[in-house]
Amino acid sequence: KRMVDRLEAELLDEGCLFKTTEFVDQDEADIEDLIGWELYVHLVNDALDVPNQSRLPSERPEGRTRIVKAVQEKAKLLPVAVGQFDHLAPAKHLHGLDQEKIKALPGLESALERFGSLFERLNALIR
Repeated sequence: KRMVDRLEAELLDEGCLFKTTEFVDQDEADIEDLIGWELYVHLVNDALDVPNQSRLPSERPEGRTRIVKAVQEKAKLLPVAVGQFDHLAPAKHLHGLDQEKIKALPGLESALERFGSLFERLNALIR
């Protein structure tokens, strides 16, 4: 966090550094938090082929911890046969989906809204 503050203060023009926390209601956030709990957990469950009885919950647990941190903790409790959680698996799974499956993903609309806000700010920098 101190490095980010230093970058913002010393190296970048004002308004050129976007923090993920500006797009979600959390004190700490990663790119996965822009995706959102419902969509990200769905991608994790499908990517790891988690059995129905062991799936990570679609509702976010209490607290405002970073999604990846919470998923890593919950993934430790998954059956051994599921395999280990890694950050790349949900992205690879999403990349392999066809348009119809992507349109049907839970939480997609709110994720697109958050990313839309980010891209609006990015586009404003080049105008």
